[in-house]
Amino acid sequence: MKKQLMILLLASSMFMLAGGLFGPIYAIFVENIGGDLLTAGTAYGLFAVSAGVLIFLIGKIEDKIKNQERLVILGYVLSCFGF
Repeated sequence: MKKQLMILLLASSMFMLAGGLFGPIYAIFVENIGGDLLTAGTAYGLFAVSAGVLIFLIGKIEDKIKNQERLVILGYVLSCFGF
């Protein structure tokens, strides 16, 4: 496997791990402001579904773009602000 691809996959894996670790913290936050675990789970589930749909749609658009390196960087920047 190419070194650049390996680094990109490792960075993506670490990013997804870090994002997944926010789930329990978010549940505690929702509980402190008056919600329950069902509210936190529903909100997190809606986030996951909407993120999946957007990733699929943006992937279709990405196939038509020639300069994909900038799009990958933009995706990571937007993901950082999203979390």
